[in-house]
Amino acid sequence: MSWTTAETGDPISPFVQKASTSSGALSFDMTGGHRSLLFFFSSSTDPVVENVLQQLSNYANILNRKDCLFLGVTLDAADREKLKARTDLKSVCFLYDADRTCHDAFGVTANTHPGWIELDPMMRVLSTHLHSPGLEQLLFPALLQKATAPPPLLNMPVPVLMLDHVLEPAFCETLIQYHLSHNPQPSPILTSDAAGNPVRTIASSFKRRLDTPCATARSLRIYRTASSAASYRKSSGPSVFRPRKWIECWSVPTTLLTAASSTPTATIRSPAPRIGSLQSHSI
Repeated sequence: MSWTTAETGDPISPFVQKASTSSGALSFDMTGGHRSLLFFFSSSTDPVVENVLQQLSNYANILNRKDCLFLGVTLDAADREKLKARTDLKSVCFLYDADRTCHDAFGVTANTHPGWIELDPMMRVLSTHLHSPGLEQLLFPALLQKATAPPPLLNMPVPVLMLDHVLEPAFCETLIQYHLSHNPQPSPILTSDAAGNPVRTIASSFKRRLDTPCATARSLRIYRTASSAASYRKSSGPSVFRPRKWIECWSVPTTLLTAASSTPTATIRSPAPRIGSLQSHSI
């Protein structure tokens, strides 16, 4: 059994917990927009945990950044006073989780070893790690690298919306290959004639995109091999696709599998998606 039920892509629902902040509490939705790393442990008296806490002072350049956030999450009620008294941990934010509010939100099982969970700026799980000696020496530099990395330079037309970590890479490749192998056609623009009647026109000087119809029936399920899968999951947090078994495209006659003709990038677009406010998903 895994030490946590949280999986890559899972959104974390907001909660409020006692913390070492000036207000004495932390509203978890305030972590949005940060690269966050959480360390879950039962007590600071655990020698393994104590070793990690001693190492935190080596990462002051990360702990004091506005785009990075580290949270230590302890189950030991006594840690509230013990950790507050440590001058070497003044810049560290701890959640005092004796009632398991945070542990339960992340699906961390009871009586487990210390572990790490990384979140993206949209409060979605990026990775989970059961602690091993020296792991913090890998996780903190990686966190800083992600926070300081410049946004990718896209040599393509700007899409309506681009979200990373929505569908897993193997499934994206499946969709791209579907697009390339199903006779994609130039995407028209909607204009009007002199009488005001709508006219669909191909205007390559204005719009250069190839579209591949993906679904015209009531629904279409694109099944993948057993080794790669994706599914739609509803939750109380942000709507996302998470890795699983399948993805369903609902019945919309104009549902398109779209790709810029000069780049290996695909986009699923739909005028009436059933996933809240998301209007398209870049892959």
